Amino acid sequence: MQQQTKVNSWGRVAHLGKKNGVASALALAGVLLLSACGGSSSQITNNDLPDPGMDGVAPTLTAVSIKQAKEKVGSKTGIAKLGQSVSLSFTASEGLMTPVVMINGQAAAVQGSIQNWSAKREMNDADVDGMVTFEIQYQDVSGETGAPVSATTDASAVEYCVEGCADPNDNPLVGDWRLAGAGSLRVGPAPLDGGWYSVSASDVVTRACQFDDIFRFNADGSFENVQQDDTWLENWQGGGDEGSCGLPVAPHDGSTAALWDFDDVAGTLTLQGMGAHLGLAKAVNEGELPNVGAPESVTYTVETLSASGTDLTVVIEAGAGVFWTFDFRKAQSRPPIVGSWKLAGEGSFRVGPAALDGGWFSPDAAVIAARDCLMDDVFYFGEDGSFSNLQGGSTWLEGWQNGGADEACGAPVAPHDGSMKGYYMLDEAAGTLTLEGKGAHLGLPKAVNTGEVNNGAAIPDRLTYTIDVLGANGSAMTVYIESGEGVFWTFDFVKVSDAPIIGSWKLAGEGSFRVGPTPLDGGWFSPDAETIALRNCLMDDVFYFGADGTFANVQGGSTWLETWQGVDAEVCGTPVAPHDGSGAATYSYDAAAGTLTIVGKGGHIGLPKSVNTGEINNGAPVPDTLIYTVDTLTSDGLSMTVYIESGAGVFWTFD
Repeated sequence: MQQQTKVNSWGRVAHLGKKNGVASALALAGVLLLSACGGSSSQITNNDLPDPGMDGVAPTLTAVSIKQAKEKVGSKTGIAKLGQSVSLSFTASEGLMTPVVMINGQAAAVQGSIQNWSAKREMNDADVDGMVTFEIQYQDVSGETGAPVSATTDASAVEYCVEGCADPNDNPLVGDWRLAGAGSLRVGPAPLDGGWYSVSASDVVTRACQFDDIFRFNADGSFENVQQDDTWLENWQGGGDEGSCGLPVAPHDGSTAALWDFDDVAGTLTLQGMGAHLGLAKAVNEGELPNVGAPESVTYTVETLSASGTDLTVVIEAGAGVFWTFDFRKAQSRPPIVGSWKLAGEGSFRVGPAALDGGWFSPDAAVIAARDCLMDDVFYFGEDGSFSNLQGGSTWLEGWQNGGADEACGAPVAPHDGSMKGYYMLDEAAGTLTLEGKGAHLGLPKAVNTGEVNNGAAIPDRLTYTIDVLGANGSAMTVYIESGEGVFWTFDFVKVSDAPIIGSWKLAGEGSFRVGPTPLDGGWFSPDAETIALRNCLMDDVFYFGADGTFANVQGGSTWLETWQGVDAEVCGTPVAPHDGSGAATYSYDAAAGTLTIVGKGGHIGLPKSVNTGEINNGAPVPDTLIYTVDTLTSDGLSMTVYIESGAGVFWTFD
């Protein structure tokens, strides 16, 4: 409902003054004076208006969800026990007076304002086992009463058991956890606050060595910090003024035996064992290292632990008034937004005067066919917080991008060509999706928050979209953006399967790198078990193909070196540039042609010496580009065989 406007004689006074100037105002003053002395004085003094009363339209609740208070979101399988709290969140169709909420027949504490409200109550001895019930009574600001509500709109539910219900996921804490990306480690003057520092999407990429760290809660009560070969080191650990990746430093390197204890009623999680930690090693109960010593135990407050075992948020007060908050996600679960998305077909990019509306433009089948170069564009969200526009050499160009020519498919134009590094941040609570990086965009590049680029809006460094739909299974997504006042662009996306080449690959063992006079042949050399054991530093090398088109040689500090690389004899040793993964590289896989191209000096598959013009050890130069022939790439992405002709009649094959 909209607030009604009251109109009285004073409105007409103002209007008259504007229209006729001073003379009219003086004449009116005379009328008022005469009225005050007698006559129809009621016109001036009797100006109290009656209460407008009820507006005749009853409010409704448009969204209602229930959860155990420590859960991140409601679910069909919520559980609670004695001492835990149950919370309701609900949204109304219009502004409400403070509602009255009963949970299991007892009054709940209500907070909120206007349309958005929540209620919470701790379960006590008066509660009995079974499904938690509730009732919401409410009225709008005019006094109209809405129908009482006792059911959720999202099928969420909570079962109460005094001693704890059987958890369908056993203990949700057990398993491997990682920091959850942008914003997942932050510090401020209150729990959950990140006002002083909050890790950004770009920081997540810089600190990749930290965001792959695992915090492992074993079912037997033991705890492990698993940091592989490197983690993020701060200045006090030898990481320099700005911090850097490096070898983990004791006692925070996982070398100490540790235990965990979770008190779900008190909401505390304690780690026993010097150096054991969650999030950042420096944040302990007494303060921050190195200002205090490393303790034997650390206790965190659990703000969120989903019954599904996918989300965890903990807080620690590291000295008076200094609160570090850490958000984790179970390592085995990927956020639904992660992966590759494309526009969903007819009607999938539309514009109108309201969100989701396509009244001004919505593409039909003919438009979709004409813009096939747009429909195959990929919008990629990485698990590390990176974002990429992947356009495959062609996308849809409008006049503002191609010098005023007709709209047509063409080569992508900077900065909307994916050449700039991009990041994203998903705020599930606020329902927003933010892209950072000039040119990064969803759907169409012209739609920005301040207007449309074709109408003069500047190309921003950041875009924020509102998420209308993001399925929990990560298969569908709808976002919209208000591009200037009252102009809403809406984009519908569908998840597409990642190409089978995407991911990390290693050589497959005996016979996996061989050379002979024809493709796949190993008649001249093929490694046996003894050779594989000797070259273990080669066998653990990773050849990484990113969904964003990046390629990397990841060698972990050691690989197999031959004499042309400066060693006296073939041996395991420190990788030698440019074949050490230090150079930026990209790849392109042409499934139709059966070719795999690596661009970037030093980028290689299998052995670095094998290039298209020959072998480097025989004098061939190190090229900027290598082209391999793909003999096999299984659709499940589990095995691949490529070969390269390194000079006439010399074929190296890699499995």
